[in-house]
Amino acid sequence: MFCPKCGTKNENNAEKCVNCGESLAASAAVANVVKTASKDALSAFKTFFTNPVGGLADAFSSLGLQRAMHVGIFFGIVFAISLTWSSRVTFNVFKLFLSNKIFIKNDISDTIKVFIWALIPFASLALACAITRIIFRGVGKFGQDVFIAGASLLPLSILFVLIRVLGMRNIEVIMIIAVFAIVTTIMMLFAGCTRLSNVTERTGTLSVPIILIATIWISKILLVSFFV
Repeated sequence: MFCPKCGTKNENNAEKCVNCGESLAASAAVANVVKTASKDALSAFKTFFTNPVGGLADAFSSLGLQRAMHVGIFFGIVFAISLTWSSRVTFNVFKLFLSNKIFIKNDISDTIKVFIWALIPFASLALACAITRIIFRGVGKFGQDVFIAGASLLPLSILFVLIRVLGMRNIEVIMIIAVFAIVTTIMMLFAGCTRLSNVTERTGTLSVPIILIATIWISKILLVSFFV
C-alpha cells in the first residue's frame, strides 16, 4: 500500500505510514471498496453480456443496495473513460461540434475537461431515474437508481470503444452497432423501472422517455453551467 501523502510503500495491513505517520485506514477502506466494486462489476458485466435486460434484476439482488451502487458508479466511470478516449472520433461520426473550450488540444487539461464532461450524462441519468421513480411512486433508493444508470450506459460504453477502434471509415458498421446499443440501453432502463423500481409496464413505457428527456435537460444545464 502506498501512502497518499508522501508516496512511501507500506505493508498492506499497516495503519500508519512508516515515513510520514499519515493514517492509512481511510486509504485501505477506499482501496477495498474499489477492489470489491471492480470484481462485482466484472461479474455483473458477464451477466449483462448474456442477458442485458433480464439480468439487471438478478445482478442487483445478488449484490445488494450498497455494492450495487458502487458497481453503478464503476460503470459510470467506465462510460466516462470510453467517451473521453473516443471523443474526437465520436463527435465527428455523429456530427456533434462542441465548444472549443473542451476540444482544443490533446493535452492533459483538455482530457480532464472531457472526462468531467463525460461524467455529467451518467450523473444526470441517475438523477432522472430517481426523479421518475419518485413521481410514479416506485420503490427503492438512490443507490438503485445509480445502478440502473450505470448499467444502462454499458452498451454505449462498448459503442464508444468500437467507434475509436473502427474509426470513421466504418461508419455503416458503427451506425448498425449504434442502433443495437441505443435499443439495449432503452430496454435496460425499462427493465430498471419495471423490475427494480417496481412500476407497472404501462407506467414504465411512459417513464423511459421521461428519463431520457430529463437526462438531456439536466445535462444541458450542467454543461452550460460548467463549460460555457
